Amino acid sequence: PGVLGAHFSCVNGNTVGVALLGTYSNVAPTQAAVDSLRALLRELSRLHKLDLSAVAVHESTGGMLPVLSGHRDDKTVPKSCFKNTDCPGNFVYALLPELRTTVVPAPAPTGRRRAVTR
Repeated sequence: PGVLGAHFSCVNGNTVGVALLGTYSNVAPTQAAVDSLRALLRELSRLHKLDLSAVAVHESTGGMLPVLSGHRDDKTVPKSCFKNTDCPGNFVYALLPELRTTVVPAPAPTGRRRAVTR
């Protein structure tokens, strides 16, 4: 079976948690961290057929949330058990609107990859 994280409302069904290690309240993440986040979101959106610009019902809580949300968005849903978080920090939270509109799913892999020999 899969692993159930503790990243959203204590009821994480149909969610995926992504973490950038660090505290981004007063310091911006590095460009490498943002690039890695963007690549991971592209792949997750492809694998799970997600429209990161959409708003959807979080079925476990009944709340309407952006498909790409920050932990602090948990404050807006009923049945939430996390009301006092600033996660993912002001700098990363400010990136979410841009990520919602610019991250598009990665193209599906085509065929087998050939081994490269040297």
